[in-house]
Amino acid sequence: MTRFLYSILMRLSVPIVLARLLWRSRRNPGYRAQLRQRLGFDLPVTGSSGPMVWIHAVSVGETLAVAPLIESLLSSLGERRLLVTSTTPTGAAQVQRLFGDRVLRTWFPIDTPGAVRRHLDHWQPGVVVLVETEIWPNLIHGCGLRDCPVLLVNARLSARSARGYARLGDLSREAIGGLRHIACQSRADARRFKMLGGASEQISVVGSIKYDIDIAQLKDGRDALMAIISPGNRRWILVAASTHPGEEEIVVNAFKDLKEQRPDALLVLAPRHPERSNAVAKLVQSAGLRLMRRTESRPVASYDDVLLLDTLGELALAQGTARLAFIGGSLVSRGGHNPLEAAAWGVPVISGASVDNFATIYRDLTRTGGALVLQPKENLGTCLVRLAADEERLQSMGVAGQRWVAEKRGALDLQCALIQSYYSD
Repeated sequence: MTRFLYSILMRLSVPIVLARLLWRSRRNPGYRAQLRQRLGFDLPVTGSSGPMVWIHAVSVGETLAVAPLIESLLSSLGERRLLVTSTTPTGAAQVQRLFGDRVLRTWFPIDTPGAVRRHLDHWQPGVVVLVETEIWPNLIHGCGLRDCPVLLVNARLSARSARGYARLGDLSREAIGGLRHIACQSRADARRFKMLGGASEQISVVGSIKYDIDIAQLKDGRDALMAIISPGNRRWILVAASTHPGEEEIVVNAFKDLKEQRPDALLVLAPRHPERSNAVAKLVQSAGLRLMRRTESRPVASYDDVLLLDTLGELALAQGTARLAFIGGSLVSRGGHNPLEAAAWGVPVISGASVDNFATIYRDLTRTGGALVLQPKENLGTCLVRLAADEERLQSMGVAGQRWVAEKRGALDLQCALIQSYYSD
């Protein structure tokens, strides 16, 4: 596919994209707020006439991943401003919560030539930073016309995604070739980018920013949450993080098996998308379990079976309270989610078999003994019961995972230095 044909298809898709945003705004009004800004209209005042650093973090996961990077950059920007764009209301809410007025915020443009041009004309960025797998051909091309470097940081590319990009032919090669630098999480990611047309001098392997999570900074918040979830540390806590439709029912049934062995067990259930909380709550209650929502703002009672984490920004803290963490998106075909926060706390990790998005991380974490990845026919409940009965194994898994994460730190400083090299005087 050529970029010309891609641009035609993107223009034709605009009514569909806007209709989808309106449909989703029924449950989350934040989607309605995006409509005109996604097309490059009614953009916020820039507040500065100097060059700007533009970072795109799609949603909650990407925002949390690059939050330490943004914090580090804010201390070195001087007179420059930092713009953070999002595509979901939950992602935008995280940007507001974490950075407030220290950054500019808006919605990422639909990747049509016109919307991209209006954003670039308005913001006048000196460098654009994309995160993980965000490759947008018209944005990259538009920046190239203005000699504005585009960097892809914390870059990852699963085998499945690489096959998808390969089917786009010239479009993918041109877009990847237009990136000034690709800072990859692993050698496997670098290899796949090269197969799609990336040049060796354009690509480096620096590791994942997610290894650099600052646990010490989170401990006070974790302790405060623990006092609410398990006063006196009396509950055996299982955290199910970033779960998806079709997955919660499996988790809830597995937890019921665990509950028969450990009556003191508490499930902290955190759907990937908090707007699904009502549906998840009904599922839990229909299973005969007693539910408390985090937004009830009361301590967990001894009779509560499940704490539904229907808030934003507390999952990292909740994982620090756990005896065992199940990482979602892995029992359904979602490719899994990041297990590093749990491992950094010294919490053993268990996951389903669908971990393509973090294949290298899961491979290494499993080899080091910090995680258990279920085989497709393995039963989650059986595994939970077996692990909960083996305290020695849980402790060794936690220690192994925490040590492995500590050994992998350093990607944050490398990627921060890379970005700074494109705007330093």
